[in-house]
Amino acid sequence: GLFLPAGQLPRAQLAQVLWSMAGRPEATGAHFSDVSPEDWYYQAVSWCQQEELIAGYSTTTFAPNDRLSREQMISILFRYARNSGATLRSTADLSQFSDADQVSDWALDSIRWAVTNGLIPSSDTALRPSDTVTRAELASTLYSYEMNLSSRGR
Repeated sequence: GLFLPAGQLPRAQLAQVLWSMAGRPEATGAHFSDVSPEDWYYQAVSWCQQEELIAGYSTTTFAPNDRLSREQMISILFRYARNSGATLRSTADLSQFSDADQVSDWALDSIRWAVTNGLIPSSDTALRPSDTVTRAELASTLYSYEMNLSSRGR
């Protein structure tokens, strides 16, 4: 019964949210030594692995309780959008942000996409790509996703 908006977002919770958004589809079992069938997030992680939304840190380790950075969350949501048929339009110029050079190379396309589509909460001058995501930020990002992308015909 608690939302805990300032709580940090672990990988397992994001997997659970995306799996729920997709309608809780069946999935083959996860292949991670730190994810067992008894875990509340087992089906969600299995589905995210199957759909190639969230990879493990290695072929055997998922690290379900590790916290997500903003660029990790956006990259995962970008892959979810790709699989859902949402627009992948990304025309944003990141040079307007003081910390654009701190975005990891592997996250550049997804961050551009998020800025283009109004998904990532940002100040006027910073993206904060390595900041840990809070539950409130995820809620805000998913609300923006639904408002800005879902109606465009996934």
